[in-house]
Amino acid sequence: MQAQREMLAKITRPDGRNILIRKGLFRQIDGLRMDRSLWVTGPAGSGKTTLVSSYIAYRNLPCLWYRIDEGDSDISSFFYYLGIAAKKASPRSRRPLPLLTPEYAMETPAFARRYFEKLWGMFTRRASSDKDGGFVVVFDDYQDAASHSGLHSLICQGLSRITEGISVVLISRSKPPPVFSRLYANNHMKVLGWDNLRLTRQETKEIVRARGLKLKADEIANIYDKTMGWAAGITLMLDNAHPNISENLSFRENAPAEVFDYFAAEIFERMKKQDQDFLIATSVLPHMDAHMAAEQTGRTEAGRILASLNRNHFFTEKHPDKAPVYTYHPLFREFLLERMRESLGPREVNSLLDRAAAVLERSGEVQYAVALYRDSSNWEKPSPWCWAMLKF
Repeated sequence: MQAQREMLAKITRPDGRNILIRKGLFRQIDGLRMDRSLWVTGPAGSGKTTLVSSYIAYRNLPCLWYRIDEGDSDISSFFYYLGIAAKKASPRSRRPLPLLTPEYAMETPAFARRYFEKLWGMFTRRASSDKDGGFVVVFDDYQDAASHSGLHSLICQGLSRITEGISVVLISRSKPPPVFSRLYANNHMKVLGWDNLRLTRQETKEIVRARGLKLKADEIANIYDKTMGWAAGITLMLDNAHPNISENLSFRENAPAEVFDYFAAEIFERMKKQDQDFLIATSVLPHMDAHMAAEQTGRTEAGRILASLNRNHFFTEKHPDKAPVYTYHPLFREFLLERMRESLGPREVNSLLDRAAAVLERSGEVQYAVALYRDSSNWEKPSPWCWAMLKF
């Protein structure tokens, strides 16, 4: 019974009704789908799955929904469950899709080509009968496919053979793997990214109104500034607002514990210890380039780590400059600083603060440096030049 429920969850589109209708983004998706495949990418909780599901519901489109998980690294398992999803999406199809049995093991690429040709054929007939927008195939949670898996190249083969009237949407926390670069270069794949997914200030107001919350304009602005349009953050903060209270001090002070729990479960605890240490050590810097992060952590590959965090949407913003400058999302940085205080002793915390202050001082960031020296109660550390610059 449990296995059946899990299978249904894997091949069933989440409910996309009774949520915020983002008509502007829907129109964007209409245009992007014309290029066969669309990659939707953004951090955890940015509303990727909700957006695609609500779009399909709003446009009333027939679809196949398939949620990728670690088990799909077994290619035969992937084709088996995709066949079940196809049958669910097109119940009138008489012939089931083939299974990847052992005799095909040495010819997997050829099998995949034939499989996807038959799969698209099933839906081409559905697409031709749909007057509004064709047929949509969705691969959700694509980031859960193992990076070394042969699944990527097989799906890429399938995408290169999409027939007219069918579009494929891939939802992932990460940007497309390199194997998809040819599709992107040939304009057969478009990307809808985090900058598009962020909720706007107006959309945040609409969510507050829909919940019946009596919040003042400055409180709503404070929520937006803290979350930077991050859907899960807005939801979690509003969950802590009482519907009959206009003054919500939690919006003016620290983020609610639920936000930190989300970061812990979805991001931090899934990372390697050395990457957790890197995040904590750099969180005391208000902003950093690769050189500053390397000085703070002692890791020469700091620039590569920051670029990877940004590319894979680990709440790390990249700001164009001569050398790229990175900042953490305000709520994520608040979470990391809290983790630092919980996991390190006072001496270790002050050591990190002093080191970061010295890094900032050498970079000419005098005001930030003095603030960190103050936080570590180390008033003797700033150089005379630092004090002179601050007074100036």
